[in-house]
Amino acid sequence: MACEQSGDYGQHITVREEQALTTNSGDSSFVVRLYDLPWEDIVFQYIFPLLPIQTLFQLRRVSRECKHMVQHYFSISRVLNIARIGGKVTAEAFHILTDESSNLLHLNLRNAKDWLNDTLLMPVLKSNARIQTLDLTNCISLSNTSLQVLATHCVELKCLTLRDCVWLSPEGVTVIGLYCKELEKIDISGCWNVNDEALTVLVKGCSKLTFIQMSKIYGITDSSMSVLCRSCPNLVHLNVQGCWRITDDSIRFLTEYGKNMQMLQIRECNQVTETVLSKLRSNGVKMDRLAPPSMEGRMDKLLSRFRHKLHVQT
Repeated sequence: MACEQSGDYGQHITVREEQALTTNSGDSSFVVRLYDLPWEDIVFQYIFPLLPIQTLFQLRRVSRECKHMVQHYFSISRVLNIARIGGKVTAEAFHILTDESSNLLHLNLRNAKDWLNDTLLMPVLKSNARIQTLDLTNCISLSNTSLQVLATHCVELKCLTLRDCVWLSPEGVTVIGLYCKELEKIDISGCWNVNDEALTVLVKGCSKLTFIQMSKIYGITDSSMSVLCRSCPNLVHLNVQGCWRITDDSIRFLTEYGKNMQMLQIRECNQVTETVLSKLRSNGVKMDRLAPPSMEGRMDKLLSRFRHKLHVQT
């Protein structure tokens, strides 16, 4: 299946057949067709992974053999990434990509906002219980129903990205915390409805978390941050940009319990002062907020300027 000039994958297109490699030897000719090569050892490992999905859909239209080969590749693939064409894929094309799949480990559906719904996604989650990474960034037509299926079927999930999924509710976060015990990375930035109660259940249930992105969530306060710091001892990266209700108390908890912290994104948290951040800086934690000049440094500059004006030799 290929596309028309509109760019929607799943529509009709005519492509020129380019299947054979011909080698002349004397008076004889030896023809190697693509589907004569070992499929799983050669084609699926070294050729198809390098081709865009659009090209694979075009190849399906070349012949029955090519269609069968591409479909078999889709059925055994461990990775499906449509992030670059998420807005152009059709529901019909998604069915072709996933209806026969049962081995997916990594699924990136970023920006599939206009066509991806629960009806399309839930069967994929049920058929691919070994999924480890899932990216649903900006998939605004889904609901918490898909998360319930994800949590109960994909218990090996390690990385979940729900950035800008404004439909995400506290109940959706709670079900992830109750079932996804292997979760190591989560991004719920821009999910405005998340609150302290939901975050508390999440971090208590997912104690293996090392990477948490939850910027621009007004409902997050020091209450859930204190639980987060205590429950996730392996935390390395924390993004709380724009969580305006967080105060110095949260950073004190992080300083005490976050012994493995490497990066803290804290911009637009106006109630957090440099007094507590300096302790994290001294522990080697990198931040997106610049440290103010030290008092000693400012005094040295003032004295230097004063001496220069008076022409005093030091």
